[in-house]
Amino acid sequence: MDSGRLTWRQDERMTNAAAATLGVLVTSLFVTPLEVAKWRLHAHAQGQTLPSFKKPTTRNASLNTFFVFSDGRFGRTNPKSTTRVHASPVEPPPIAFTRRAPPPIYLRGLSHALGHILRTEGPAALYAGHMAILVVALPSTVLSFISYDVLLARMTMTADHPAAAALPFFCGSVSGCVAAVVAAPLELPRVRMYGTSFVNTLVRSVARDGVFSLWRGLLPALARDVPFSTVYWGVYELLKSQMHTSLLPQSNDSMVVLGDAFVAGAAAGAIATSFVHPLEVVRLKCQAQFATSNKSRMFLRTVEAIVQVEGLGGLMKGWSARAAQVAPACAIMISTYEASKQYFRNTNDA
Repeated sequence: MDSGRLTWRQDERMTNAAAATLGVLVTSLFVTPLEVAKWRLHAHAQGQTLPSFKKPTTRNASLNTFFVFSDGRFGRTNPKSTTRVHASPVEPPPIAFTRRAPPPIYLRGLSHALGHILRTEGPAALYAGHMAILVVALPSTVLSFISYDVLLARMTMTADHPAAAALPFFCGSVSGCVAAVVAAPLELPRVRMYGTSFVNTLVRSVARDGVFSLWRGLLPALARDVPFSTVYWGVYELLKSQMHTSLLPQSNDSMVVLGDAFVAGAAAGAIATSFVHPLEVVRLKCQAQFATSNKSRMFLRTVEAIVQVEGLGGLMKGWSARAAQVAPACAIMISTYEASKQYFRNTNDA
């Protein structure tokens, strides 16, 4: 009896891992073009030097941790292969002086940038650095989702009814910690790569600075990922249970599960972003204005400065743009994960 139960649990974990892997792959197909376009728009506005997108490599990708792929950081560039992107306007590559150059191109927004890259560089350019994104996102997301499901299932068996409502928040915080801890060693060698492989960079970093140096950026990652994960999972489980009790009945059909999870995931992602976004605004202001100040006073001083100048709305500046990317990514990830789990479960039971 015990061996059969153990085998079933092992099969369930393997199924969850496969479902999470599929979710990461599907989500990355949606997120990567947006990240490439955002990166190009950022360089357009700042007049930065960008790597060429014609030969995608892991060194010119915009990487993100956690399954929402949305911390807003930009990847490092490869100095051996660069093209100049001018702030105003974006100039085309040089052509022979005997031919008339086409007019300069202005990138007017995300959709225009996506269309311009697709027309001028081809579909492959929209997935520049796709594998580099998966290097970080795949292990951290899979382990995060498995840890959440396992911990929630075990704690639900022993918790009383009043405490059960708070379990998704607690389990979400733990899964956020898992994601940050797993992603940190992968992020550090990634940002140091210049003309060498990922594994070689990892080995050289450990040899030079020690094993624990791989987690030097862990605290900022925890401050970013744990609050989001806590709110996201708690709100998601609450919305999903409300949908099942008041709107839609519980179903074992994979497509019904996909629809429920998509709606609840999108709403939970937007709500979690509204909680975390003010912290991100303050963090970025701290880095830009008070780099040399006392860190214990930095946060409150920055909040006070933002509220005095811009009001409370200043803490939510840029939220709509972030939520517009985070909510669909969360919806795609969680709906693919839940529907895949249900499909595998139905297949095993058949």
